[in-house]
Amino acid sequence: MSNQEQFSSNCGDNGNSETLLIENSPMKKVKNEIECEDIDNIDRISQLPEALIITDNVLPLLSCSTIKKFSLNFVFIYDDGVSYFLKIGKWLEFAVNKKVEDLRLNIRYIVDPTEHDQPYSLPEVLSNSSSILKLNCENCRILEDCVLNWTSLRSLTLENLFLRDEHIKQIMSIVLNWNL
Repeated sequence: MSNQEQFSSNCGDNGNSETLLIENSPMKKVKNEIECEDIDNIDRISQLPEALIITDNVLPLLSCSTIKKFSLNFVFIYDDGVSYFLKIGKWLEFAVNKKVEDLRLNIRYIVDPTEHDQPYSLPEVLSNSSSILKLNCENCRILEDCVLNWTSLRSLTLENLFLRDEHIKQIMSIVLNWNL
């Protein structure tokens, strides 16, 4: 491999640096190779504006009127002293207000065996969504007095969901209406 090919492959160059390599001394070429390698190690995520890093600040900035798919995978660590229930509810409410069609929610827990915290409760706004076509929900619960009214739902996956007999009846009614 020539020095130019090696330089191009190290730096992701498209071959436009040929003149630079020919005109520079060998010492200068080594310096350019080192600079390119350093660029590959830069933490570009930390350089982004704070608003792009923090979900709470980004979601309200979205100007789209609808969201096709919204997926949230979240791990609760109970000993961290922070409750994220309100934030998750806010994110889900945002998705529902944007007429989300495919909603995937996976909540996982790293729980101290002595803790007896309740699993995350789905927000009531989610139970009345008429835009959701596909719902995949794992490791959550439905509030006792919540009435499920998923009129557009065509696909439902529930895993480790805490619900009452009334909710099971409501879900069965929704599923039976798919065949009509």
